[in-house]
Amino acid sequence: MELPLKELNELVEVFNEILNDAEKAKADNNYEAAEKVKDAYYECSVKLAKLIIAKGLGESEHFGVHTVNIAYQMEEITPINSKNKITKLIGYIKEVKNELRRDIDKAKYDFEIGLPITRNLHLKKSLSIPEYDNIIIDIHNYGLNMTSTRKTYLNLGEEDIRNTILNTLNTIYPALKGTGESFNGEGKTDILIKNENFESIFIGECKLWKGVEYSVNDGLEQLLERYTTANDSKLSLIVFNKENDDIKLVEQRLKEGVMTFLTKLKLKPRHIIKYTEYKNLFYFECEHNKNSDISIRLSVILININ
Repeated sequence: MELPLKELNELVEVFNEILNDAEKAKADNNYEAAEKVKDAYYECSVKLAKLIIAKGLGESEHFGVHTVNIAYQMEEITPINSKNKITKLIGYIKEVKNELRRDIDKAKYDFEIGLPITRNLHLKKSLSIPEYDNIIIDIHNYGLNMTSTRKTYLNLGEEDIRNTILNTLNTIYPALKGTGESFNGEGKTDILIKNENFESIFIGECKLWKGVEYSVNDGLEQLLERYTTANDSKLSLIVFNKENDDIKLVEQRLKEGVMTFLTKLKLKPRHIIKYTEYKNLFYFECEHNKNSDISIRLSVILININ
């Protein structure tokens, strides 16, 4: 997940300007100017709440407080006809500005060290493409943290590494239901996310890199032919490279292997350049082998912990 740091910091500056205007209105005993400041404060608060909700951070411990309706504050100080009400307005502005500054700093630190930032995602049906992209990017970013702390994972097997990813997803998306080794289709998937109606919306298969036959062919055979039903279309193959130092070669064999396997199944695959700013993340689309009305979206994530 990428935090909207630029937008949040800009809002801190706006709140700071509004605070300066409020203090000037108090010093000048200017109630008309204070009314304009009050309106600006309300508009900025609404803008902040909309940004947090749009970025899926509405239930985050870091930013959820900023989505609270401030109508009660407006009732207490409207109309502004005394210095006491201007003082209250200044207090409100200071509080939200200082809290937002602290929350940005804490979220930035937590994100940098690998702690998850909760997303507000409630689904009754399937994932939209942006929602699917967010899950893929969250897994990818967690993989980057795994790379930077690789010693922690070197002695872990597929299942144990899978569990760390699954736990992270369940923390980021508390409203969804992510499980491991869960039945779907004709077998047990490594990662299965269900919506609020307990319908599968995302399937992930984890493999150690042991060459194309095991890591790609076996992984995709499990994903496409065993676990995927006619209603599943958002998939991911997650590959952990623990031994091969030639990362470029692994990337090349991984991409070529996926295209070859999907072509053999006559699914007309397309390797689409989509996640351009993310290394070791590849996106494919192909026909659905069990439902001609929908396409399969497959993201392949390479996590290097060698």
